[in-house]
Amino acid sequence: MQAEKIIYLSAADLVAHFKKVGAPLPFSRSSLDKDRLTGCLGGIPYRRIGALCLYLPDEVLAWLSELPIIQPQRHPAISAVHRRGKPTKIESVEASRRGLTVKQFRAQTSQANVK
Repeated sequence: MQAEKIIYLSAADLVAHFKKVGAPLPFSRSSLDKDRLTGCLGGIPYRRIGALCLYLPDEVLAWLSELPIIQPQRHPAISAVHRRGKPTKIESVEASRRGLTVKQFRAQTSQANVK
């Protein structure tokens, strides 16, 4: 019975490995370097041997699969209050239909969304 061969990769090789496999990592080599110093990505597992920092691809995949999935939430009441700039076509048409300026229309809709 042969033992499984474990391959450790440097940060650059790890990124290249996942690109070659067809599953690119959502971060770059410089992000891996920064994570080792600051932990900004949440502490990707690695091994240090002297000056070398080596990653095991299976450990990185396990770490990625443990990350929570975050769904972005849009808050229409908040975005309507802070809406600035050129009015959208819908805003212009709806404001003119009601006999209001776009500014007055935005004020009314933001108050309605807050209630």
